[in-house]
Parts: sequence; C-alpha cells; structure tokens
Amino acid sequence: MSKCILFVIGMLSLQVHAFRAEEHREYYEMEAPEIREIAELSPVPFTPFDESCEMNLLLSPAAISWDEIVNIGSQVWKIIVDNQPVLHSTAPVAHALPRGLGCWTDLEQWSAPVTKTYEVVYKNKFGIEVVKFRFRLQYTAGGRNNGRGRYLSNVTVLNGQTDVIWGYTFNSRVEVAKAVNLGSRRDPVAGLELNLHWNVKTVVKESDNSVHFFVDGNGGLRMAE
Repeated sequence: MSKCILFVIGMLSLQVHAFRAEEHREYYEMEAPEIREIAELSPVPFTPFDESCEMNLLLSPAAISWDEIVNIGSQVWKIIVDNQPVLHSTAPVAHALPRGLGCWTDLEQWSAPVTKTYEVVYKNKFGIEVVKFRFRLQYTAGGRNNGRGRYLSNVTVLNGQTDVIWGYTFNSRVEVAKAVNLGSRRDPVAGLELNLHWNVKTVVKESDNSVHFFVDGNGGLRMAE
C-alpha cells in the first residue's frame, strides 16, 4: 500500500474521529471544577522523608544567616503525567530554612506534622464525574534555634488518588516560590508558597487551573484559587 493511500486513510480516520467527537460534544465538555478540602475516613500517615539532607551545603555555624530564609529542597516536581502518577525515589520536599544551615534536623522544637487532603472534581455536561484528583499537602512548622525563629520543613504536595475516564487526559505539577521572612531579623518567621497547576484535555476542550497554598513557620495555612 502506497504512502499516499495510507495518508488518505489517516486523514479520513481523523475526520471520522472529529465528527464523532462533535457528535458527542457534551461528553467532552467540562463544567468548572470543584475544589474542596476533604476529611479522610481514617488517619493519613505522614509520608516519611529522607533525612540525609544531601542537597544542602554543609557550612560552619558561623556562616549561617539565621534571618535570611531560603528554600533548601525541591523547586518543581510533576505529580501526574498523562493520567499516571509520577514515581519519585524520595518524596520531593521544600524546606524554608536559614541560609547555610546544614539540615532541618539541626533545628529543634518542631511542631507535629500536618496533613491536609483536597479534592478536585470535574464533571461533564451530562453530570458524569470525568476527573477526580485527590492530593495531600504536608508540612512541619515551628523549628527553632535556641528559642529563636520559626522555620518550615518537609513541605510538599503529593498525589493521593487520581481517576480519569476515557477521552480525558490529566497532568499536574508543583512549583515552589521563593521563601520569605514574615518576621524580623531578630526573630524570623518562614513563609513558603506552593503553586499546584493542572491541565485537563479532551478532543474538544482544554482547561488549565491552579491553586495556591501559603504556609508559615507558625503553622498557618492559606489557600487561594
């Protein structure tokens, strides 16, 4: 069979597919997503993290800038690619710590870890649930040095559960903004923003959305769409 015939067959196939997609447009048309915090039916264990801190520069205590807060950790990571969760050898995390500190475990008086679970749900024009993306935000706040400062460790967003029906493609990623000092030079308070982005595609529509979380060293959490 010649290349010309194969090309014609391919074009006809695309046209038939496009016709069928248009014929069933309401199946592929999405309503605006619902985003909500949900309560897990059973306690969610906090994901353990690598405590080796191999990414950090080990400097002498004299070189530590306690009032200059930086993200020592991951800055961007993918959660879902083409409907499949991305597997990481260790959970990607961000730490809002003093510049030059060797590891978050060098601090003390950490509060108990916090886990929050959220759900993003898309429905089509028939009211069918076409995408359900459940994710978990985790963080530990309050780390101090000799009673001073409030820092953050192990801040992350992880996949909880993703269900996508046929004809839909879902992707998501996390971007961490620059860490900030919400306190004073004498008594720093870390602040860190995580931006969760996701994209849903069908043959007739594409939707990009995001939600933004801001965590502070006192344990506060704010969410904005």
